[in-house]
Amino acid sequence: MSLSRLLLPLAICLGACVKRVNIEVLEPVTPAPAASARPLGQLDKDQIRAVIGANRAQIRGCYETRLESAPNLRGKVVIRFVIGADGQVLESKVRESTVGDAELEGCVTARVGTFRFPPTGGGVVIVTYPFIFKTSPEG
Repeated sequence: MSLSRLLLPLAICLGACVKRVNIEVLEPVTPAPAASARPLGQLDKDQIRAVIGANRAQIRGCYETRLESAPNLRGKVVIRFVIGADGQVLESKVRESTVGDAELEGCVTARVGTFRFPPTGGGVVIVTYPFIFKTSPEG
């Protein structure tokens, strides 16, 4: 299954928060200028979700570190990243954010940039992935 753009929401929670993962596959409207000259590769959405899940602790670490200074920090950071043919992330950047915290955004972007995915079959795969940050209600 060829997927050039994915939207994979993920709730990052602390404590006993129930984590929900919803997946919606989006068809690309127009490839980004940096990726438009590159052929598109293939990765299954489950492969992408597995890598994100395996690295979830890194993203949670970014959030927990920032919570020490900003205990009410919450919101969504949407990361757009490009996976190269060998599975390395070639580019990672914030596409949208509601958290208003440059340190959290930078940390998440940097961590996603280190993730290693399976080979894409010869081209790039463009992924848009929103990370939703919230603390669980105390009870």
